[in-house]
Amino acid sequence: MKDFLPDLYPSSFVIYESIRTRGKVRFALAVILSVLVFCTLQHRFGQPVPLPAGVAARRARILEECKYVKTPAGPPPNFHARTYSDRYVPGTKPLWLKNAKLWTGAFNGTEVIYGDILLDKGLIQAIGYIPPELLSHSNVQVEDAKGAWVTPGLVDLHSHIGVGSAPSLRGGTFFF
Repeated sequence: MKDFLPDLYPSSFVIYESIRTRGKVRFALAVILSVLVFCTLQHRFGQPVPLPAGVAARRARILEECKYVKTPAGPPPNFHARTYSDRYVPGTKPLWLKNAKLWTGAFNGTEVIYGDILLDKGLIQAIGYIPPELLSHSNVQVEDAKGAWVTPGLVDLHSHIGVGSAPSLRGGTFFF
């Protein structure tokens, strides 16, 4: 029975191996040629191309923004040495807020001081007891807080504005 079947395996295997070998050789030649072309071009045109002024300026601005994004959170190094706030409006009088309940946020948020606060040029100059030499300004604006709370930048964003319709309509009432 073995004599009746043709023996095709060896010849097809040889053709397949020959095609595979030719493919590998072509790929190797393509890689070698690519490397040679790259090296030639790199040697010939290796000098960086000068960028137009607008592109160079834009790149510098983008890199500066990247540096700013990677800066750790917190005030700048010279923050405590400043003499006025960047939000200070020239001509604003110093403010002496008397008899306030001051929540400082210190000691895990438990410190509360009953006293005064002096603001000048947009900065807090003193908290608690205000020495008389700091009040030497003739134009100090004095306000009595009458025991009201003064907090460090605490803002309550909770609001019901916009829940009701204007003008008031029967279908605009929400019942929860």
